[in-house]
Amino acid sequence: WTELDLVTVRVAGMPLAWKIFNVIVVLLPKMFLWKITAEAGTLFLMETSGIADIIVNSVALSFILQIDELLCNELMSDTTRNMLEKLEEYHIEANASEPDFETMADDELYAQNEEQIKQCWGWREILELFPLQLVLVILFTWFCVERYYAKHCASDDAGARVSQSMRLPLGTDFSLLNAFLPHFFPVPREEDPFWVMPED
Repeated sequence: WTELDLVTVRVAGMPLAWKIFNVIVVLLPKMFLWKITAEAGTLFLMETSGIADIIVNSVALSFILQIDELLCNELMSDTTRNMLEKLEEYHIEANASEPDFETMADDELYAQNEEQIKQCWGWREILELFPLQLVLVILFTWFCVERYYAKHCASDDAGARVSQSMRLPLGTDFSLLNAFLPHFFPVPREEDPFWVMPED
């Protein structure tokens, strides 16, 4: 080992100007691109009919969502990577009062365990059974699927959802505004549809 193995890095804070800069330059663009990619991926999967094709396309979509992390790991310098490995965890003030089980004695751990066994389950323990990330993923998936049906389908007389009439675009021009802001800058399409849902 070397003396560098004993060195640790701790984040003391970040100025307000840097926080605003990171929100505008990093956070908001990444959230926007992630939203666009998720919507395009939902459309990509919903338009796939075969089971095997859905599995292949799902793996391709997960790879696309991880491209930014792969680029960061490959393009990051060794110095930056070493600093991140030596960076200490940031403890939130709300969790600072929680006990550190690694430094507690065996008697204290046993007493706390006995106290937790005697306590009844509350709403907090019940909610902890459902991971927050899993709930958010399920809700976001439901939102994307419902938005797909609302955008590409219409209700028939029986109340079922059927495909809307399809129209070809007027040209091959496709700008960045059409790609990232389709609600405000839609692609011009022909008035006469090239496909209509059969009535029978």
